[in-house]
Amino acid sequence: MVTLAGEGLILAVCSVFHFPFPRIKISFDCTLVILACAVGLVFLGRLEGVREGTLAAALCVGIVSK
Repeated sequence: MVTLAGEGLILAVCSVFHFPFPRIKISFDCTLVILACAVGLVFLGRLEGVREGTLAAALCVGIVSK
């Protein structure tokens, strides 16, 4: 299995600062969802491509990885 860039960054942060992986994963994913919403609102004037599945994935992947 290959580690993708996003998970690699999270693993690096977890190993350097000794934080638990699921908490950092949820924080990182929620931050990316918030940034995607902000960029969509600023440049398009509406949310585009961010729906309930995106938010559910941001919250649930970290919980499942526990």
